[in-house]
Amino acid sequence: SRQQYLALIQLLESFHRIKLNRKYRQFYPGVCVTGHVPQWWQYAYKSVLEQRVYPYTWQRMAKHRMNYRKYRDVYAQSLLNPTDTELKLDLQQHEDQLDMLNIIIAREHAMI
Repeated sequence: SRQQYLALIQLLESFHRIKLNRKYRQFYPGVCVTGHVPQWWQYAYKSVLEQRVYPYTWQRMAKHRMNYRKYRDVYAQSLLNPTDTELKLDLQQHEDQLDMLNIIIAREHAMI
């Protein structure tokens, strides 16, 4: 019925909001907005820093480049030894730390 459809849409929207807020949950103040405005502004500030500023610190960029290089080297070795299960486990660990675009670029880089 129409009510069930609307309830399902609301449920899906709730799951979407939960998914979006998952990475900022560590900054959540845990109090209602009324009477605790400074804590909520701090929550917003830390969330923006985490999303827009911190990914571009030198420390994070160096860590990303190190992960990229390790993945590229392990992938090149796995091309030479496709049956080695230890290399496959290493690949999986590095793939968990990189996004899809960097994985594709590293694979192309390893094939050169």
